[in-house]
Amino acid sequence: MSTIEKIREIAQKVVESEGLELYDVELHKGGKRWIVRIFIDKPGGVGINDCALISRQVGIIMDVEDVIPHSYLLQVSSPGLTRALRKEEDFRKSVGQLAKIKTLNLIEGRRKFVGRIKAISHGNIILWDKEKEEEITIPLDNIRKANLEFIAKGD
Repeated sequence: MSTIEKIREIAQKVVESEGLELYDVELHKGGKRWIVRIFIDKPGGVGINDCALISRQVGIIMDVEDVIPHSYLLQVSSPGLTRALRKEEDFRKSVGQLAKIKTLNLIEGRRKFVGRIKAISHGNIILWDKEKEEEITIPLDNIRKANLEFIAKGD
């Protein structure tokens, strides 16, 4: 099992035991030490106490199990308002919300789309394209990057 898989397994158990959802886990080299980022979520949003609780519990288990045998920084946070959408389930939970999607291959001559996620159907994202004011179908396997968009009131 890889290091990231071990971290994900530990985080999943801790997060579920606290009634939260594990959104994502990242492991990056940051200068002389590694950075472990754990993103958690729950209906109504995550608070600082949620993050601190998960950080303490995951950190203790990682240290006891010596998952990363050298210096590392553990960060626990919410995925945020402009969260990345990576899995079909992420898109499914975001139906009705505004998203920015970049594709690997051209669709109707473009690779960048901004619009409201209308539905997920047969491995495709159905997006109400703001620019063309029409529905566009984007295959999940053609998505290079996708994030929710945040629009402040008045914009």
